[in-house]
Order: sequence, then C-alpha cells, then structure tokens
Amino acid sequence: MQSRRVPSSIGYLPILRKGDLLFNLVMLRRALTGARAWSQCAIDVFGLPWNRSRHLFGCNAHWVATRVFANGLSARDVLVFHTLFGIYRHAASNATISRYVAKQVGSSRRTAFNGDGLCHPAARYLRSCRQCIEGDYASRGFPTWRVIHQIATLDRCPEHGDALVNEWPPAGDMRNRTWPFFLPGESTCCHPLTPADAMPTSDGYAAYLKLWSRLVRDDLAVVQPARWFAFVQRLVSRFGDRGEAASVLEEAILHNWGLPALAIGRLLHLAGGPSFVLQELMLRTRPRNLARRLVVYAAAQSLGIDEEPAAQLPLTLPPRTDPAFKYEPHGWAALWSVVTDHGMPLVLASALRDGGTVRNIAHRTGTDPGRLGAFIARFPNELLFALRQLQPWSEDSWLSRELERRRRQASSSPESRPEECESLGDI
Repeated sequence: MQSRRVPSSIGYLPILRKGDLLFNLVMLRRALTGARAWSQCAIDVFGLPWNRSRHLFGCNAHWVATRVFANGLSARDVLVFHTLFGIYRHAASNATISRYVAKQVGSSRRTAFNGDGLCHPAARYLRSCRQCIEGDYASRGFPTWRVIHQIATLDRCPEHGDALVNEWPPAGDMRNRTWPFFLPGESTCCHPLTPADAMPTSDGYAAYLKLWSRLVRDDLAVVQPARWFAFVQRLVSRFGDRGEAASVLEEAILHNWGLPALAIGRLLHLAGGPSFVLQELMLRTRPRNLARRLVVYAAAQSLGIDEEPAAQLPLTLPPRTDPAFKYEPHGWAALWSVVTDHGMPLVLASALRDGGTVRNIAHRTGTDPGRLGAFIARFPNELLFALRQLQPWSEDSWLSRELERRRRQASSSPESRPEECESLGDI
C-alpha cells in the first residue's frame, strides 16, 4: 500500500488544461485502465475511496499535485485551475483564499467553502457545452468537463453562448443527486434545459456572460470585497439612496434582459429573492453571491457607470455621517479585515461598528444570530480592546456583552491570569 506521506506518480494521464474539472482525472483513469471499480480510480487520483463526490471544490490537493501532476503544479494551482474555488476566489479576500488553500492542501474532507459562506451551490448535475466537446475532440481527441459549466448561476457557455446540457441519470433512477460516470457527450442521458427553465437570449444576458469570461481571465477586479464596497457606495451616492438606486438598476435590467429582476433571480438561482439588487446595495453580499454582483455590475455599465480606476483603494469603513470611503483608525480596519476574511456579509463591518445587540445586527445583515454570535466569539481580545477605545459602547451592545462573557469565563478558569481578568472587566 502506497504511503500517503510520499505518494508515487500515478503514471500516465492526459494533461488537464486550465479550467478542466479535477474530476476528469477519475474518468480518464477509468478509461485508460478499463477499471470497473470507481473506488479504486478515486483512490489512485485523490488518495481517497470514491464516495459519490464530484470533487467540485477539491480535496487532498497536495496528494493530487504530487501523484498526478508530479509537482508540475502546486497544490494551490490544482485548486485554482481545476475546481470551483478558482471561480469564487475572485470575490474573496486574500486572507480567505490563503486560509482555504492551507486547509485543503492536505485535507481529506470535501470542504466546500460553506463554513466561510463562500460558495453558491454548484449545478445539480454535471453539464457541458456541445461546441466545447467538439473542440476538445478536434484538438486532443477526448472531451472534458469544464469548471465554468458547473456553476448554478449559468445555463449557457460563456465562450460560445450555447445552452448547457445536463447529464441526467437514467429514467427511473431514484438517486436525485447522481450522475453518469462518463466524459461529456458519452452518456445517452444528455438533456438540454427545458424552455421553461432556460434563460432567453438578450443583450443583458450577453453582457452577463462576457463578465464571466472576463472573470475567468482574471480581468474583473471590481468583485473583490474592498472594490465592490467602494463601487456600491458610488452607486448609492449617485442616485441618492439605496431604494432609488435599486429602482433604477432594476429598470435597466428589465430593459436589457427583457425580464424583471424577480424572474432573472429565479432562473439563475440567485439568492436574495425578488430584491437581490437591493440586497447587493445594502451590502448583504458574500463571495458566494458572485453572480448577483455581475448582474448588478452589468446593469450599472449599461447606465454608463463603471468602476473608477484608482492607483490605491481607500482602506476601510465609512463614517456614520459621511458616505465617502475614508481612512479610519486601526481598530476599524482590523474589523473590516476580520469580516471580509471570513466571507461574511460586507455590511456586517459597519453594523458591528454601530453597536447594537447580536440579534439586531443579525436582522440587519441577514445572518443567523447563532452563527453571528459564534463568529464574534472568535474575535481576538486585542481587536475587542482596540474597538472599545474608539467610541462609547452601551451595556447591551454586542461588544460589551462579549467582553463580559469573556471576563466571566476568565474568572471561572483556574488557568487565567489576574491581569487578563482585569483588562476584560475594565469596560
């Protein structure tokens, strides 16, 4: 049995191109060896038994980089080039990306960004584009699944504009989240989206697809947390308030797409319901809401509003009275970093600054109170001390209550130091 610490090369496998899904390796391994046991092919590639996972977000990346690519790719590049991580990382902070990569490099768990609120669900079934399949056959003799086609908020190929084809299970198969184990186009269970579920072609949809193409080329920095924050602030200030800005953008969407925002949100599986545009303008946005950002950005571009080029972005949170983006003390910058580095809604940074209770802040930001409380409980003491010095806090504010909770916890712990208890209690 091979050691997982020093895996040997798997031998010959066709080289995946950038943007090919990592799960192709299992398919190709089976095709080359004629193996019927899928579990053994998965062990060869991932060092793990097959567990009906398509490995859309990767796992055990160091094993794959060493055993399959013979260290020709780093573990990070394996995740970036061959999993959905390479898509959603564009809307995440650098710290979030580094933390996820470090977690996935040697992990045997199929982590999917859910803990950080990063990913929007992938498509239910593996999907392909007929022109991409034909191009693969012409250029290298076999087709592969593409990462970009597995995004739930796309039903057309950004490169060709063709409707994507679902590889559905055979009729009568009761496993509603299964898929045939073939390369694209080889299964007899290929079904295009039904007209009722397909997005009709329009100028707005074409612009949306072009933004996805730019994103894949790493040419769309506006979706990064700080840049998106600044862009939304510019939109709101341009139209006076969030409600008016949302109305104007929704009118632009209706004109460009030929459908109201409600219908687009339903067809593209966008989180946020009928008011997803307003949700973005309220900064209730996470990296998993990447598609929402692109819809809003395309609508703004159609109105002649684009990201302002800047040599250096402003640093952190806006003051309460001035909507402009200004430099703030270190405590606020650290709070912004903590929020963005954990994939939380961007509005949470300013909501925490306003000093309400956990429940009120959760309601304002669209987060679960229990999850928000657990998130705050992970704040380092140094951050809480820095924030406490920047403004007065009421006794029922989240910060005062969290400091009191930590003081009681430190007092009851036999390992706590007296000076630590004193600093926590000095509110």
